Amino acid sequence: MAAHSNVSTATVSRCLSKSELVRPEVKLRVEASILELGYVLDGAAKALKTDKSETIGVIVPTLEISSFASAIQALEKTLSDANYTTVLAVSDFDTEKELRLARNLAQQGVDAIILIGQENDDRLVMFLENIQMPHVSLWDVGKGSKYPHIGFDNREGLRQITQYVLDHGHTDVVLVLGGGPHANARTKQRRAGFEDAMTSRGLPVSPGIIYEMPYNPFSGKIALERIWGLSSKPTAIVCASDILALGVLRACKEIGISIPNDVSITGFDGLNIMADLWVPVTSMSVPAREMGEAAATYLLNILQNRPTKPLLELNCKLIEGESVKALT
Repeated sequence: MAAHSNVSTATVSRCLSKSELVRPEVKLRVEASILELGYVLDGAAKALKTDKSETIGVIVPTLEISSFASAIQALEKTLSDANYTTVLAVSDFDTEKELRLARNLAQQGVDAIILIGQENDDRLVMFLENIQMPHVSLWDVGKGSKYPHIGFDNREGLRQITQYVLDHGHTDVVLVLGGGPHANARTKQRRAGFEDAMTSRGLPVSPGIIYEMPYNPFSGKIALERIWGLSSKPTAIVCASDILALGVLRACKEIGISIPNDVSITGFDGLNIMADLWVPVTSMSVPAREMGEAAATYLLNILQNRPTKPLLELNCKLIEGESVKALT
């Protein structure tokens, strides 16, 4: 490689390690030789020599939630810019599988692991701590935890969007909440946020105004059909996720319910599609990209022995659409 490029072996090594000490024209010459000769860096040999694989494992419960995908895209770019490769694994909301995936990633020699969007099993965190694997959990702010977390306050986010609905004069409000096998601490926090907003106005919170459904768009449709079958219909439906809100919207369109004239609807997550529907939906946007970038930066700092904070709380942002009618 050095002879082909007419440079020293040290220069080739610096080019392969992306050193900024090499002049641009020399880099181009070495890169041309790499392509022409079909050279591939032996990652295993490099890892043995440096004790680093320059790979980061990422475990996510599903790729079907676009905010998770946004976080992954952001962290992958940040890691790639630092010459790290991302290895992605999907746990399917299964804590046993998540633990198994973490073990597999550790055996493959990843330098660190990012855990996205799942209420992590204590055994998993203990395993990572015992093997001294750098790690960070995304999505929940993890208050009170001694382990590194980057996230937002689910309770406060749902409280704020419910408060927005109440500020528009609504008092007959119901909550559609994702539950079933995927229910976790975030579900409980969002429910608590709804209850906080209602009780702060002196409004009763009975089990009859909370519809806990499996987490999918079809559940939102079923919830709307049940709600609209009531003799006394609510004026607003607060959905604890955009996925559920999409199901509610679809059912409204099929039945002929006008939004927001007949009923107001809000979502939570800030999916891009919510602003492009026939009625742009008011939603609470979660800082997915910011969390991804922060997670990657946190681990890079750990791996490069730079100071960093183990807990970071980011803010949600209300995205105002046209789905909430002002009654006052």
